[in-house]
Amino acid sequence: MDKSILLYYFSGTGNSRRLTEVAAKRFEEVGFKAKIRNIEEKGLAEGHNDYSCYGFIFPVHFRGIPHIMTKFMAALPLETGKEAFIIVSMGNIGYGISPSQGKCLGQGKSILEGRGYKVVGGHAVTMPNNFIALVGASTPEMAAPVIEAGEKAVGEFIEKIIDGEFYMEKTHWPTKLMGITTNPLFLYGRKYVSSFFRLDDRCDSCGICAKICPVGNIEMVNGRPEWGRGCESCFRCINLCPKEAIQCTFIGRTEKRRRYKEPHLKVKDLMRE
Repeated sequence: MDKSILLYYFSGTGNSRRLTEVAAKRFEEVGFKAKIRNIEEKGLAEGHNDYSCYGFIFPVHFRGIPHIMTKFMAALPLETGKEAFIIVSMGNIGYGISPSQGKCLGQGKSILEGRGYKVVGGHAVTMPNNFIALVGASTPEMAAPVIEAGEKAVGEFIEKIIDGEFYMEKTHWPTKLMGITTNPLFLYGRKYVSSFFRLDDRCDSCGICAKICPVGNIEMVNGRPEWGRGCESCFRCINLCPKEAIQCTFIGRTEKRRRYKEPHLKVKDLMRE
């Protein structure tokens, strides 16, 4: 493999970004040139063709690829056989609900091959849950070993990529079927999810939620955030609000639920460029 890797990522509350950093570090340790790019940045087409291999790292959104990443991948420059791989971050919700990448790997492989890329691998990695509309996040003590195991899994997967070993994690049919059946419903209802968001009296009009929204779906109006209908359902605004003033009543109530941010990162690391 040519020693030039471009890693594109999308991350809601930091898990996928952390895995991207781990992947880049492993490539660099063996002498590869590795560049990290957040797909929220502007001017991503610049320099794209300078690399020989591309990595795409993102979380699961309702058993499928996040809408923002799907759009990005589908608009990639056409290629003729350059290599690509996929890393998916899955949340460990708990309560007997197993982490699942749904249809992410197959979906990503199909999109990339449609753009002319040769997919040489795909792997799904368990990381701490951030979907607090369903259940609160793990304590830092519980999250730490999950993150450590996720980082190790990514390192082992990158070793396979470095060694030229094709590895596409097998997606079992029940998992794939869940993605095929539930993800389209999510994509249809995605723009309405933010209608379940509300503010409590702890909001101090800091505006951080508007600054960190990956798609600019939050506008500050008279010092208060208002959500449009372009929500990515990444839950970045809810989890990273410093006052925990944003609540969601989509599934239960979030007032007393623990929030989550990947502990290696700062809020500014997740602000939209």
